[in-house]
Amino acid sequence: MTTFENMDAALAKLRSGQLNFDVFFPTIDVMGQLAYGKMIQPLNHSYIPNIAQAWPDFTNPFYDGKWQYTVPYTIYTTGMAWRKDHVNELEHHELHRVVARHCRGVGLRRPDHR
Repeated sequence: MTTFENMDAALAKLRSGQLNFDVFFPTIDVMGQLAYGKMIQPLNHSYIPNIAQAWPDFTNPFYDGKWQYTVPYTIYTTGMAWRKDHVNELEHHELHRVVARHCRGVGLRRPDHR
């Protein structure tokens, strides 16, 4: 296993040819550079038997059109809770508005929702 201070250092090592990885966890902002520079190879999906179980939302990510170079490896959620005796209905609506505007894929339930 090899670690790097940042993605620039990782790219420099890959470009130098000093390292040869089987698995690499790049950030999505460098996927284009990696593919265009032939620093990564397309995946052969037939070698990944469980790939058919991936959720459809993850089979054509914006950063890897046609799902050629990446596979999803983790999915997580984050929960939020508050005490109803400390947050009134008006504050809840304001929180919902802010989250809906700034956080993609986040949903809040109304306090009275069962």
